[in-house]
Amino acid sequence: MHTCAIATTSKGRMTLKVPTVFTEEGKSYRNYEQNPINRIQERVRNHYYNQHRFQTVDFVDEMHRKWLSFNHATMTIMEALEMLANFLDESDPDVDEANLTHAYQTAERLRRSHPDKPWMHLAGLVHDLGKVMSVWGEEQWAVTGGLNYSLL
Repeated sequence: MHTCAIATTSKGRMTLKVPTVFTEEGKSYRNYEQNPINRIQERVRNHYYNQHRFQTVDFVDEMHRKWLSFNHATMTIMEALEMLANFLDESDPDVDEANLTHAYQTAERLRRSHPDKPWMHLAGLVHDLGKVMSVWGEEQWAVTGGLNYSLL
């Protein structure tokens, strides 16, 4: 498991320090290289560049007004999952397949790791359902990524 830390720069600004690469069982994950070497890293770099470029306090306030009204659709969890069948998360350097597949893989891995915690299997299955906002037209930089609406 990787950890994040808050650091203060020489100019007194606070920044979030996240490890560049997380390694498990000899495989690297969460590779957010500044100089991408492949199309996935380039996709991720562009995603976070746009996220940090366009997210402002006014933008976040508008997104809260728009999405926290919960008046966009009524559907079952399975219907929401199906909406992600053709959705690829541009912010994830470890996944190059539809989020529906990722949801089932996550739930299954949690089931194997924690067979006594069915609530965790469900959490793994639904953890990305908010990404339907991008299916409905919201830019991915505004929806996906670990630090959405995170202005310090």
